[in-house]
Amino acid sequence: MLTIRPQTSKRLRQVSEKAEVPMIVTRPSRASATKRNSLRITALLVSVLVAASLGTVSAKAQSAAPGTLSEQLVPPGRSAADTLPSVENEVVVVMKDGASIEDTRRMASSLNGRVVEERSPAGSEKIEVIEFKEARGDKALIASKARELSQAPGVISAEPNSLVEMHYRPNDTFFSQPRGSANQGNLSLIGMPAAWSKSKGAGAGIGIADSGLPPRNYGELPATKVLAQTDVLNGDSVAEDNAGHGSAVSALAAAKTDNRFGMAGAGFNAKVAMCKFSTRLPNGGVGGTKDGLIKCIDWLQKRSSVDVLNLSLGLAKGETSPGITREIKETQELYGKVVVASVGNDGTYTRTQLPASLPGVIGVGSIDSRSSRSSFSNYGPYVDLMAPGNGVVSYVVQNEKPAFAFGTSFSAPQVAGCAALLSAKNYNAGQIKNRLLKSATNMGPAGRDDQTGYGYLNCGKALSN
Repeated sequence: MLTIRPQTSKRLRQVSEKAEVPMIVTRPSRASATKRNSLRITALLVSVLVAASLGTVSAKAQSAAPGTLSEQLVPPGRSAADTLPSVENEVVVVMKDGASIEDTRRMASSLNGRVVEERSPAGSEKIEVIEFKEARGDKALIASKARELSQAPGVISAEPNSLVEMHYRPNDTFFSQPRGSANQGNLSLIGMPAAWSKSKGAGAGIGIADSGLPPRNYGELPATKVLAQTDVLNGDSVAEDNAGHGSAVSALAAAKTDNRFGMAGAGFNAKVAMCKFSTRLPNGGVGGTKDGLIKCIDWLQKRSSVDVLNLSLGLAKGETSPGITREIKETQELYGKVVVASVGNDGTYTRTQLPASLPGVIGVGSIDSRSSRSSFSNYGPYVDLMAPGNGVVSYVVQNEKPAFAFGTSFSAPQVAGCAALLSAKNYNAGQIKNRLLKSATNMGPAGRDDQTGYGYLNCGKALSN
């Protein structure tokens, strides 16, 4: 799950052991983008710490034994890292359709700001990124600038920009401890075989905002499983995954299934649309920016082929975002799509964790092999459902050795896959959420509780008449 958080020391917790990142070939990026981003990397390195709330796919490049999460989730030849800009001096402005962007640019100029042209793409939803170099990390000043910009004609919202990171949980002991033969008992636990007897998800689409997809026709996600893709981080039409997180999330949601190879995806015949906005961070985590996430939600909500939106990510605990709140509300109310989000991996109680805690969103936590809440899974009033997230088989590369994933990032796409099966049976978004919650296998007191929501997913029961 991705987490949007402010750049403060409390935002990220130091992890004692850091996952190794496989050595891979770097893909040259556009010269202009490389030059532009290189100017910002110093500030980024200062602002980014090791992520605590990340959901992690463990991957070790070299000499791990078969069955230990040794496979490269980043295939050979992929880019080792796209470079994220520093965002501490930026404000994200969302414009109304048809609004004059020049009004906002003039106001930005009057406030000694400049529009970052290359990160303000054209489109029906105008999303401007405005930089105030004079702020120099002064959060109060940036907040003041955002408030002033929010008063400009045609502006829907203006807010300080921040980084977004995957809810990716490092678990380094896994690298050195051999495991038994890999299996997908998680799918049997949540009733997927029974569900597939009633729906195989044909015609359903799952939209995912993440770090991208593996190479075309590679492993579990061939081109025939991809509805559409875009990369708002690099301005490309191909969403190349250099971090592994997006590939793992996509495979759990909709890996090619019943093909005598690798793993099964919860959505069976459902397909995916990927919007890339995140990448591998210098600290070993995976992250993007708030403006990138807003662009991705906007792009995905407008895809008529997408029925379910999966967001394995979240803001820092307690942080709000008018831009993201509006996009999620539009996705649900204007476009009628189901929104599923992971709840985070701090293992603590919290009342607010966007987007999972937004109205109507299905917040998903993690359970372990004993069907108990994972120790790292957040809890609180926004938790709706649970699904396996402790060492689940996440993505299988061509030699059929599995990778194992830990984190609520990898619980959410299993729920999204089940939602796609229901969508294929022509249930609407409200009916899908109602069926998912009412059919859950209770784990605590009768009804809902803050530790485990309504219980863990029972997809077979959700598809029962």
